[in-house]
Amino acid sequence: MAERIQYAGEYHIKGALIVTPAGNSIDVSGTAIEFNIYEDIFVTGLYGDITIIDVDNIAESTPIIGQEFLAINITTPGLEDIPIQHNFSIYAVTRREDLSKGGQLLKLSFCSPEVVRNERIRVQRSFVNTIDNIISSILINELKTEKKFSTEVTAGIRNIVSPNFHPHSLINRLTAEAVSQSHAANHFLFYENLHGIHFHSLEYLYSKSHIQMVESDGMDSAGGEFEGKKQNPLVDFQRPLSFQINSNNHLLSNIRNGLLGSTMTSYNIFRKNYNIYTYDYFDEFYKTPRTNTNRLMNDGGESGSFPMYSDGAIDKDSGDVGDFPDSRIHLTSISSASNDGIRYDMSHSVDIFANTDGEYPFIANGMANMLSRDSKLTELSGGISVTMKLHGHTKISVGELIEVRFPPPKGVKGVTTDRYLSGKFLITKARHTFDNANRKHTVTLLASSDDLRKKLPSSSAFTKEMVDDATQKGPRRTHVA
Repeated sequence: MAERIQYAGEYHIKGALIVTPAGNSIDVSGTAIEFNIYEDIFVTGLYGDITIIDVDNIAESTPIIGQEFLAINITTPGLEDIPIQHNFSIYAVTRREDLSKGGQLLKLSFCSPEVVRNERIRVQRSFVNTIDNIISSILINELKTEKKFSTEVTAGIRNIVSPNFHPHSLINRLTAEAVSQSHAANHFLFYENLHGIHFHSLEYLYSKSHIQMVESDGMDSAGGEFEGKKQNPLVDFQRPLSFQINSNNHLLSNIRNGLLGSTMTSYNIFRKNYNIYTYDYFDEFYKTPRTNTNRLMNDGGESGSFPMYSDGAIDKDSGDVGDFPDSRIHLTSISSASNDGIRYDMSHSVDIFANTDGEYPFIANGMANMLSRDSKLTELSGGISVTMKLHGHTKISVGELIEVRFPPPKGVKGVTTDRYLSGKFLITKARHTFDNANRKHTVTLLASSDDLRKKLPSSSAFTKEMVDDATQKGPRRTHVA
C-alpha cells in the first residue's frame, strides 16, 4: 500500500551506503546532512555530492580516498514505484574539515559509473546497423551499463569504424547524425536522468504530456519568493518556492550562434565542386514541432506556437533578423565521392525517403540538417527559459515537460496569465537537493521553450523616418579639435 504524503517535498531514505574498494559498507543515511544530484539534458551522465558528519573517524579508519561507491534509494511517499535508486562512483573528496565539537565534515563528489568507465576505455570496432542499435550496443558492450535505457528508432543503416573514440564521444557524434524513423527529424539528444539513459529527438520529447502544472500566481513576473499560505501537498507542489524569467533571448548572441540565420559552404575535394546551404529561422520555424505546437489558448482563439522573434523589418533594407545567413558561416570539406564520405545501406528504409532520391535523409539534406540542428539546440540554451525552485518529488526530471502559468505584467488588466510566455517548458537542467536534517526535497530547475504562445506584432516596412522621428533628422558628425 502506498504511503500518504504529509507535506510537499517529503522523502524517505530507504538506503544510503558507502562501499569501499575493500568491500566494507558504511551506512550514511543518518550522518548525511545533504545530498545533491545534478541532471543536464546536454550531459551524458549524472553528477552529485553528499555531505556527511563523520563522528566515527571513518575517513581515517576506512579510509575514504575517492574510489568508493555510493548506493542510494530515495522515495517520495505515494510515488514508491518511481524511486531514485542508483549506484554511483565516488570520484573525489572535495571538502574535509575538522569540527569544533569533534569529528569531521566530509563532502564527496560522485557520478554515474558509466562516466568513469568512459574515461578508461576506447571503442575499437566497426558497426553496421541503425544508429539507435549502435548506441544500444555501445551502452551494453563498452559501457557495461545495467541501467534502463530508452532509444528512439532511427532510419538508415550506418556503416562506421570507430577510430579509438571514447564511448560517449562516439555516441555524441552519432547523435548529431541521427534521423528519426517516425518523423524524419534530426534533433536528437543523448542524456541520462534520474530514471535511466535516453536517446530521443526533441520532437519525441515535445509530444509527451506534461508531468506537472506550475502556477506562479502570488509572484510578479520579475520573480522572487512565493509568500502564499501553505495549502495541501498537491497544491503546494504547483506553487514555486521561487522563480525567475531569464533574459536569455539575447539577440546578438543568437545571431552569432546561428539561431536566426547561417550558411554552410561544403567543398568536395574528390569531385572538385562545392555547395552552399543556408538556414532562415522564419522559413524553418513551422516545419518542425515546437514546445507548444497545437496548444489551444483562451485568448481569442489563437493556438499553437509562434516565433520568439518578430518577422518585421529590422533595417532600411527591409530584411528581418533571419534574412542574414552570413551572420554565421560554417566551412567543411569532403574527401569522398559520396555526399559526405559516409555510406548508408538503404535496403531497410522506405517512406521517409520520398524526394531524396533514395539517399539517407541526413545525407540528402545533410548540411541543411546540421544548420537546423545547431539552431534548434541553440534555442534551448539561448532562447526563453525560466529558473524555478520547487518542492521536489522523484518523478520530476530533465527531458520532461511542465506547464507553467506566469502572471501578467503589472498593470495589465483583463488577463490572468502572461499570454506570450505561459505554456509548456522542457526541463533541461535540474538540481535535486535532499536536506536530511529537515527531510525536505527541493529541486531547482532550468526549463526552456522554443516558441511564444501569442504572435508578436510586426511591421512589413522599416523607414528611416521611424528612427528620425525619435532622434534628429539625418546623420551627424562631431569635430573634435
